[in-house]
Amino acid sequence: MKQVTYKLGGRDAFLKIVPEIKGNKYYQKAKTVLFKVMTSQVPNVNVADIYHLMRKFFPRDIVVGISMTGFVTKKMEDMACVSWANRLDEFRKDYAIITCVFFESTEITIFEYDDAEIDRLSTTAEEINFHLKKIPNLKGVEMLCAGGKDKVAHFLDYLTLGLEEIPFFGAESGSIDTQKISGKYEKTLKSLGSKNLLQYIQAKRFHTNGVILIAYSGEDLHIKTEYNFGWKPLGKEMTITKTADSNCIVTIDDIPALEIYKKYLNVDPNQFLLFNVFDFPFLVNRGGIAASRVAAIYDQDGRLYMTGDVKQGEKIRLSYGNPEEILKETWESSERMRIFEPQAIFAYICGARTVFLDADASREMRDFVRIVPDTAYCFGGAEIYKYKGAGGQLATSLLTIGMREGEPQNKNICLLPQNENVPVNATEPLYKRLAAFLS
Repeated sequence: MKQVTYKLGGRDAFLKIVPEIKGNKYYQKAKTVLFKVMTSQVPNVNVADIYHLMRKFFPRDIVVGISMTGFVTKKMEDMACVSWANRLDEFRKDYAIITCVFFESTEITIFEYDDAEIDRLSTTAEEINFHLKKIPNLKGVEMLCAGGKDKVAHFLDYLTLGLEEIPFFGAESGSIDTQKISGKYEKTLKSLGSKNLLQYIQAKRFHTNGVILIAYSGEDLHIKTEYNFGWKPLGKEMTITKTADSNCIVTIDDIPALEIYKKYLNVDPNQFLLFNVFDFPFLVNRGGIAASRVAAIYDQDGRLYMTGDVKQGEKIRLSYGNPEEILKETWESSERMRIFEPQAIFAYICGARTVFLDADASREMRDFVRIVPDTAYCFGGAEIYKYKGAGGQLATSLLTIGMREGEPQNKNICLLPQNENVPVNATEPLYKRLAAFLS
């Protein structure tokens, strides 16, 4: 197995790499070739052109893609989020990340459904589940979604039934659903994107609402997943006393959900709500995994529309993050991945996480790039991860997937301590000192 990743700025750049890919000895000997395309800030017409060219030059190979929330730069470790406009004006470029994985023995099976083809969510999930169970040596399933944010967790529950030993991982395409919000908050949502851009996923067809599943199978294939969150509980435990939908909180402890932010964080409800609260996400429990829930928007009735599913009656708490502890956990995660000896790594990263870590965000990617230099990353609308009954629809996290064909070469590698060359500041920011105190 070999992974090669490119960052491209347009049609001409793509045409230049075609001969390089076709001439690659790993491409020529591969049993299966997967091209995964992640685009950010790329207008509709350019997205269509990218896939048209890939189909033309690589007709026998598998091409999948997803739109990102993230802002792609020339350097892989330079990360920012498209939603934070103050970071865009000076450096904004339209780029696509294309990662190519050349498999020697692995097989890939694609399932794709447009929203219009799904009459009943549970029935479709059960149908896919039936076919997945028939795939010999199934080792992992990647899930890409567009639209239907409020249905993802429900779909995943049916999809993974009886497949608890198989990791399911992936992301929702980058966007925020504005269908249920109108009035003065609609302008705020639309300011996070552009009518000339779109949310999509792509396999054999193009979907603005739908799901794509990539089933990886093979006797020699090994997959390792690492879920990194790092935030810790803060303050009292509360109860979600009323919901209006699978991702909408009406009341917490019988008071309007929006008032919780004012009561405990002194955050006023306005168009900057998202930017003021993502540092302190709510925590919910998903099968033993701490999962983040951030209010993407609110309405005039004080209801919060969250980044993932919520359940009436479940317990919820605010949380805080200590950047150094989060980065230490990421390093330890990367060490476990290094010992696994992956030949390819995919990373799904929450944009809010990179904004919280600020200049230190690049350290997380470096931890994995040192293992596989062509590690590919994607900023989705939410992370998807379910394994051994734990997880589901996640946020504010870093999810990494390592793949390898064959056995590792060095089976007795010890863990290394974190050894980052971090500049020493004369004074640490107040939020870091407070986080250290709370820890």
